[in-house]
Amino acid sequence: MVNPCNLADLGVRAGRVDSETLLYGESRSIYRGLGYEYIDFKPYYYGEDIRYIDWRVSARYMTNPYEPNLYMREYISEKQVETLFIFDLHGSLNYWDKLASITYIATLMYSLARKLNDETHTIILHEGETIVIPSTRPEEVIEYLKKTICSLREIRGESNLGGIEKIITRYSKIRGFIVFTDYGVKPEYFSKIGWIARALNTSTGIIVATHKYELEAPIDTIVTVYSHTGKTVTNSLSIIYNEIKKHVNECRARITLSTKNYIEAQGLDHARENKIKTMRLYLNIRSRRYLYP
Repeated sequence: MVNPCNLADLGVRAGRVDSETLLYGESRSIYRGLGYEYIDFKPYYYGEDIRYIDWRVSARYMTNPYEPNLYMREYISEKQVETLFIFDLHGSLNYWDKLASITYIATLMYSLARKLNDETHTIILHEGETIVIPSTRPEEVIEYLKKTICSLREIRGESNLGGIEKIITRYSKIRGFIVFTDYGVKPEYFSKIGWIARALNTSTGIIVATHKYELEAPIDTIVTVYSHTGKTVTNSLSIIYNEIKKHVNECRARITLSTKNYIEAQGLDHARENKIKTMRLYLNIRSRRYLYP
């Protein structure tokens, strides 16, 4: 049995090391380009704050006075924002190091949130129970998250995303929400996440933990030997994995329709290789970039 506490600790420690390197290191990091003070412009979409419209830029690019194209000033670190993290913990996360991948990505995002002075609301869903982490300070939430996972001792049960709309609607001031889960859920749950984001006019991100052996068969066949008779039975894994592939492809399709802010982490090593993508995703959420796919 996988020890969730050990995996959570592994992910948190790796996340802290990599976040320190990215955010405070002397090397030329990605934030020379993404920079927190960097000002960019983006098209205005209905429902966004009109105070950030840059009328000079909008006038410069105006081609039709009857249908003006408005552009907004975008400050990556414009102000303190509130984001919501939702962890859907269930039995299929016990496979390999999926739990470490989730806590690693979460630690990177919490570290970036701390750097930007954001407030983070955190909810853990497990076996029908909703666990609310009391602190909104990212540096404290990381420890709360790890201790809460350790207190569970065993991650079990099915996905808890069925009633997610009842949870998110309680947080009216959030800039966006991020859901951490895996492919061991009903595909329609991913569609529901997109519907909720549109209804609340907020941004959303989806983090999916998986493993290459969950997506591809490690071997072609299994040979079972009955010890008392010596009889052997050969079974092919292709039938099972074909069904898995259909399920995963449907999940991916629904995620793509729900949000552009999507990361599929195929193990801890893969997550560490894509740490820059993780940072960008959080910045997209807080700046409401890619509000709709």
